[in-house]
Amino acid sequence: MTSLRDWAAMTTIEELPALVVNYFGDCTITSQIGAGKVTLEERGRYPADPESRLTVRCEPEQSFPLWLRIPGWSTNTQVWLNDRQLPTPEPGNYLKLKRTWTSGDRVRIVFDFQPHWLLGENGAKGLAAVYRGSLLLSIDQQFNPGLDLKKLPRIAPNAALTDGQSKEVAGARPWALVEVRANDGTKIVLSDYANAGNSGSEYVSWIPVESAP
Repeated sequence: MTSLRDWAAMTTIEELPALVVNYFGDCTITSQIGAGKVTLEERGRYPADPESRLTVRCEPEQSFPLWLRIPGWSTNTQVWLNDRQLPTPEPGNYLKLKRTWTSGDRVRIVFDFQPHWLLGENGAKGLAAVYRGSLLLSIDQQFNPGLDLKKLPRIAPNAALTDGQSKEVAGARPWALVEVRANDGTKIVLSDYANAGNSGSEYVSWIPVESAP
C-alpha cells in the first residue's frame, strides 16, 4: 500500500506521453501530459465492487493516449466510453484509448468478478485459494461459528458464490462477504483475507477442494 501512490497512475516517456492507470479505487489523479495538466477522477468501491467510473478533466481539449490496466483474471471486462460500449479488452494487457479528450469525458469499467481458483501443489495439494477479483478470500471463524477450521468440508472449485452482504457484522464490514455451499451442504461464509481476524478470530485461506475445475 505504501507504493500505491507511485503505482496507481504513471506516464510513459514517449514524445506523446500516455497516462497509464493501474489502480481503479476511489481517488483523484493529476498528471502533466505534454504542455497541459490532466485530472482523472476515479469513483467506485474497487476492489470491493467490480465497477469503476473515470472522468477526465482537462482544459483545453487534449490529445493523449489513456492506458487502462486489464487484470489477467478479468476475462470478460466491459468498458464504455461516454455512452458507447467498446469491444471486450484482452485480459492481462492494457486497453489503449487514444483520442482528443474533452473535459467531462467518461470511462466506465466493469471487471469480471467471477471467482477464480488457485490449486495448491506439494504440501498444499488438495487445497485451493479462491479469489473474487483481486481479493483473496478466507474462512473467518467470526462469520462461521461452530465450523471446525481444522476439519473443513470439501468444496467443488467451480461452486457458485452468492452474496452474503446481508449478514450482520460486528465492527467494520469486510470488502468482500460471500457464501458458498460445501459438497455436504454446509453453508460457508467467505470474506476477504485483508480483513480476516479483525475481531481476534481464527481464519484460514487454503480451502479443501474436491477436484480440479
